[in-house]
Amino acid sequence: MLRAIAIGFLVLSGPAFAQNHPECRGKEMFDLGGDAYGCMRAIEKSSVISSQRRGIGSGSLTVSRNETTSATIGVYAFGKYTDNFQKSNARLRQICKMYKGAAHKMMAGQDYKNISVILFWPELKTKGNWGQVVEKTQGGSMNLKCKQLRNFGSYSSS
Repeated sequence: MLRAIAIGFLVLSGPAFAQNHPECRGKEMFDLGGDAYGCMRAIEKSSVISSQRRGIGSGSLTVSRNETTSATIGVYAFGKYTDNFQKSNARLRQICKMYKGAAHKMMAGQDYKNISVILFWPELKTKGNWGQVVEKTQGGSMNLKCKQLRNFGSYSSS
């Protein structure tokens, strides 16, 4: 019984513990599900570039390239990290739905067709291509209704 109470306390207080992270001090915390929680980093204008390549001989040739304006929602995430696409996609959609109103306000009067969401995991450090220490990130881009997610996957950013 005591163990169940302790586990319940930890699950409910996860977002409160995030206040201890310098990235989240003074910011609104929210639950990302699956023992993860986060806080807002920034909402800003960005571009999403899609390209399709076709190999010709030993090199490759870019067949098409499309650049679209996007509202990007950045979130600091803490707690349980997962590479499972279903779980990480659910987190990305949840954040999109929570902050799409703020993104629409920020992008008012501008022509944009996508909302991108990036989760920054500052506690998960890894080595980059040139040996530098970088944080793990996850991201994806969706339409303005937070549907049709195109997952960027998990990667490390500097």
